Amino acid sequence: MNFEMKKNRRGNPVPSSIKISFDNVDINERLAKYIKAKDLCDSVIADTEGYATAKEHEAAIADMQADVAGIKSHLIDSSRIVRKGTQENTFKLNTSEEK
Repeated sequence: MNFEMKKNRRGNPVPSSIKISFDNVDINERLAKYIKAKDLCDSVIADTEGYATAKEHEAAIADMQADVAGIKSHLIDSSRIVRKGTQENTFKLNTSEEK
């Protein structure tokens, strides 16, 4: 994980300037998929004239929001743990179940 940011006079990061990037293909692909889906969802929300009825528009929005939620869930899937300090990406399924 790489951080890029501006710092204030005290040397503290300026929150609005923080940029994060990853040297991990899997993470980058997940982020790209989420960004694309989010942009499509925003386009559907903004397109108030492209649907015959308000009900069709609302249904399209609900479908897109469900898709985005699914992609977001996959993005933050905690069952995939990247082990630090390995030569290649190693993923371990989290098999512990909390009840």
